[in-house]
Amino acid sequence: MDRRPGVTNELLCGLVLSAVALCGACSEEGPSKTEELINQLGEMGQATTDELEMAIGVLKTGSRDERVVAAWALGQVGRGEALPGLLDASRADEDKYVRMNAIGAIGILGGPDVETTLVGFIGDEDEEIRSAALRALGDRRYSGSWKALAEVLENADDVAMHPLAADALVTMQVAEAWPGLAAALGSPDKDVRNIAAFGLGKLREPLAVEALSTTATGDAEWEVRANAAQALGMIGDPAARPALEKCKEDDHETVRSTAESALNKLL
Repeated sequence: MDRRPGVTNELLCGLVLSAVALCGACSEEGPSKTEELINQLGEMGQATTDELEMAIGVLKTGSRDERVVAAWALGQVGRGEALPGLLDASRADEDKYVRMNAIGAIGILGGPDVETTLVGFIGDEDEEIRSAALRALGDRRYSGSWKALAEVLENADDVAMHPLAADALVTMQVAEAWPGLAAALGSPDKDVRNIAAFGLGKLREPLAVEALSTTATGDAEWEVRANAAQALGMIGDPAARPALEKCKEDDHETVRSTAESALNKLL
């Protein structure tokens, strides 16, 4: 299996950054014996102490292709001994794809300095590094970084990162983040609006009812209207009743049925 990181910015890209092949990212000569061995360790998700030390050494001194695979595999093995080397690789390796896999790996491992390091990568000049960091931050362990993600959502100059930032915020489930998600309901990106609506429902924040009501009854996309109606039902606030009643007259059957179900959940 190819362990090179994917490069797309599509919503809900796989969390394992190495899953998508990238033309030209690795040698045309095929994997070395070292790559194959380290790849097996990653697929098994375990390694002996000697094997772990070998993989850590390869991450530091191996060929470019070997380092790409080692960064991925060390995250899958999940041993804390690899963290210092992975932090170094995420910050300083000369190859972007090694850095991306190392970022994913430190996000899996967690530990001292990881959250601060990941937040720092949000400002990286490379879009793919920023994407890798946002995916890695989508974990409740890193909920202390929610303000940094909210700032990404507000940054009109980096709209490609908005879906990933919104998705990470939703995963964190931080109640204080609801204003940022409510504001994201006005995003020009349908995916961002869908994520924001879903996230507000999970937070069950009554203060979001007004914004969700506007979205449920007025968004141009039926999927977004349906998600907003569902979120109103999840929150359960009676203040949502007028909007949900209006949604029962929506042109799309899914919106109508979702509103009907949501009305039954109101307090």
